[in-house]
Amino acid sequence: SSHFGSSGLCGALPAQSPGRRCRRRRPMKLDPQAAPDGPVRAATFAAAVAESRASWSSVAISVWIACLLTVCAQVVWLWPLATSTDLVEALPGFKSIFLERESYSVVVDAGSTGSRVHVFRFSSASRKLMDIHGEAEVFHKTSPGLSACAGNRSLLPVLLGPLLDAAAAAVPEAMQPATPVTVRATAGLRMLPGEQADELLRDVRALLGRYRFRMGDVEVMSGADEGTFQWLSVNSLLSSAFPQRCG
Repeated sequence: SSHFGSSGLCGALPAQSPGRRCRRRRPMKLDPQAAPDGPVRAATFAAAVAESRASWSSVAISVWIACLLTVCAQVVWLWPLATSTDLVEALPGFKSIFLERESYSVVVDAGSTGSRVHVFRFSSASRKLMDIHGEAEVFHKTSPGLSACAGNRSLLPVLLGPLLDAAAAAVPEAMQPATPVTVRATAGLRMLPGEQADELLRDVRALLGRYRFRMGDVEVMSGADEGTFQWLSVNSLLSSAFPQRCG
């Protein structure tokens, strides 16, 4: 006799006892509400991701606002201390580092008969001039002019070196990297051939590189620019001497 049934799944199972029959499993019924389909699950996941991103964005904005408020609070708290005369005198670099209350500028006027250096100190806020050791400016001059160095370029450090040394002594060392040095040559270098003037200007830049100042313009001034600056100087002097007439 055969040990397997004759049909269906029961035919693939070992023979059962005569009193038992092979029972077919009933198909499982799925609850549509308990097991959402694929599109619903995708939409639910996308909504969760969007909510998570919105939550992180809110956290980032809150952190940024907190940092901004902290910085503002520190500025408000430190400002009375920053304006304290005792603190400024106790920390010489405090003004230049935190307040930028003063600035320096160095101008070298390389004329035809001699070179002159002007060191100015002024308020960074109002741009008004401030005295330097009781003087309106630091002024030094040497002669002859830079055009004399065309035939002897080794003479250049002798003429400009004392001027730059005087500027370095007038400007605090901590503020020298932020202080520009501008060199403007006038008629003396304008009369030289182009190549000789360019070589002297390169030597001037090399000499400036030995100092801690920030290098500004090093150039030959045109006649039009020289006249404009002279006009401004005359009007500035007249405004100081006769404020009611020129105001």
